[in-house]
Amino acid sequence: MKNLFVFFAIAFSLLLVSSCCKDDNDIDTTPQVSQLQHLPLKTGNYWVYNTYKIDTLGNETIISTVDSTIISGDTIINGLSYYILKGNYAGGRIRILDILRDSSGYLVNDKGEIKFSEDNFTDTLSITNVTFGDSTYTTTYYKMEKHSDPVTVPAGTFDDVLNYKGTIKFYRASNPIYKDKNTFYAKDIGLILDTYYYGSQAHSYRYERRLVRYNVNN
Repeated sequence: MKNLFVFFAIAFSLLLVSSCCKDDNDIDTTPQVSQLQHLPLKTGNYWVYNTYKIDTLGNETIISTVDSTIISGDTIINGLSYYILKGNYAGGRIRILDILRDSSGYLVNDKGEIKFSEDNFTDTLSITNVTFGDSTYTTTYYKMEKHSDPVTVPAGTFDDVLNYKGTIKFYRASNPIYKDKNTFYAKDIGLILDTYYYGSQAHSYRYERRLVRYNVNN
């Protein structure tokens, strides 16, 4: 109950403080209505997640921190309307997680990176690198994948699921290792489960965020 109270307190304050930064000189400040079915983009929608640490044998340990995401408002950037997603990830501080818009069926951020598609299952949609100094630590290649099996999380079981799937290459001396990063979106719900790794533990553990509760208005 304490975690639930804290989340709603944070969500309410985010909605009050983070109203969008629109310029009165913009011709059209009305946010575009998104047609994406697997991530309902509307101010006030929120999602709450529990995180699990999973070893190579499948043994799970729930992490005490609770993650959350809320669409706190919208903004205009270069004449285009975006939605602002705030919250925390992996137990971190509350911050802007992403700034997103629907671009003809593609979910893109304010940097022009493609974060999701509902109908392109062929192309590599995005490539991201993590670097330290002059060295590249990881490279991740993202493609869309249809998921045939239902996905069950604490919030329920979902059938119509798409996976924005990343293949992560960890550069380790002469023997790189590869890990899958799943990001499951359910129709009319949004993100229901995603995976991530810590570099030093990538060979031993993966972490999963699983949807616990949500409020979605399409």
